[in-house]
Amino acid sequence: MAAEASLVVDGIEAGVARLEDASGRTFEVPATWLPLESRPGDVLRVVAFGSGERRLVQFGRDEDERRRRLDSAREVLNRLKADDDGGDIEL
Repeated sequence: MAAEASLVVDGIEAGVARLEDASGRTFEVPATWLPLESRPGDVLRVVAFGSGERRLVQFGRDEDERRRRLDSAREVLNRLKADDDGGDIEL
């Protein structure tokens, strides 16, 4: 039985990758577990196989999901810019 999830690379520092799930929880794993040339912002499809003491975890880049998320963020930014009159912000 396999379990599947998406994680985003939040950062890589000193050989340790910080991954974030959809609920905002972060996990640290050795950067060597990730696909070569992984970088912050990459979306990873994570598949775990097996059960009990013997489990195998596979990480792969999900470029389609990364592009979808970037497009969604651009749309939000464009909507915000459209509503900005360029004036001062009042608090």
